Amino acid sequence: MNLSWLRNTLASQPELVTDIITSFLTDNPELVTSLSVEDASITNAKLAALARGSIKVGGADDAVTDLVAKTSGQILVGDDTDLKSVAMSGDATLSAEGAITIATNAITSTKILAGAVTAVKIADGVITDAKIADGANISASKIALANGTIAIGDATNVVVGQTISGDITISNAGVAAIASNSIVNADVNTAAAIAFSKLAALADGKILVGSALTVPTEVAVYGDATLANDGAITISEGAVEDSMLEALADGQFFIGVDGTAAHNTKVVMIGDAALANTGEITIAAGAITVAKCADAVQDLIATASVSGVDNIDGTGTFTVQVKDAAGNALAQYSLVRVWRAATAYGAAAAATGFVSASGTTTNTVTANADLEVITTSGGAATFTVTGNGAHHVNVEVNGRIYTGTVTVTTA
Repeated sequence: MNLSWLRNTLASQPELVTDIITSFLTDNPELVTSLSVEDASITNAKLAALARGSIKVGGADDAVTDLVAKTSGQILVGDDTDLKSVAMSGDATLSAEGAITIATNAITSTKILAGAVTAVKIADGVITDAKIADGANISASKIALANGTIAIGDATNVVVGQTISGDITISNAGVAAIASNSIVNADVNTAAAIAFSKLAALADGKILVGSALTVPTEVAVYGDATLANDGAITISEGAVEDSMLEALADGQFFIGVDGTAAHNTKVVMIGDAALANTGEITIAAGAITVAKCADAVQDLIATASVSGVDNIDGTGTFTVQVKDAAGNALAQYSLVRVWRAATAYGAAAAATGFVSASGTTTNTVTANADLEVITTSGGAATFTVTGNGAHHVNVEVNGRIYTGTVTVTTA
């Protein structure tokens, strides 16, 4: 074969070269080694068909195998033996578009490198409440607020800084100040029990009274009464007129019950006396008894008793005792008239030896019959009479007659 002709033919028909080499290598594959293939000479067109979305990987026994790598959202991960297509899970997920989504509450403080998260690494508006762990305890120094403002939610539920205004203002030191004239009656709780010490000072004896402008005003009580600082009200002399008193029925008057004005009551005088609407008191008949008289009055209403004793020797002894209205011995000197009579309450009749044995005789009206005698200091006087038989002794005190009888005998 003419080598010149062969070279020219192959040069003009290069496809013959490819066909000849391919046929030869197909018939003799053992002759093709990595050393036989020129670097970068195998193109995609020379490779066998591969399913869409698959890749060539080394499989068992190091054989080339096809791996499906097109499953949505999955990534290729080695497991120290094989390469696998798996879905991302755990603290983050991956979409088919390549977007990674971090799971809620997945990022904890231990997963963040100290100082790694800076402001430029956090997109505006991406940190939501769900991204902040419970108990995060965010320091107030991390929140920017203008001087004197507080953090408050607006109508769109967004935290904004606002200045406290209206009835109260607050300084940047946290000192709240209530505006003047801002507290009205409705603002005060009915059970507030405001202490007196919280009120403005009041001058001695003055009280608070609403003025014509409905403003509480400090005034002193005057006119028909005055008020002391201990609460005592003193009614002025002559200030209470009849028309100011409660109406009273005919003959009624006010009377206290227990010392409190609230229990004073209206009554009509009854019992031992009656009261007319003219003020005249009439004592009821028989109402004044001895027991109702004072001792000094009872002493002025003197009475007397007469008692006699038979001495059984032909003489008898009479004792006259002046008494008070209650019947008690009247311990004072008294002038009495004593006479002997043949009968009780009878006229004077002489009897031998009728004389005063104690007391002082001031006048002998009728000898041995009728005597005027001053008693002893104990109000008593004694008399003797001679002669057997009945003797009556009468005594007169303040116009009243008292009598006693004794029958004298001889042993």
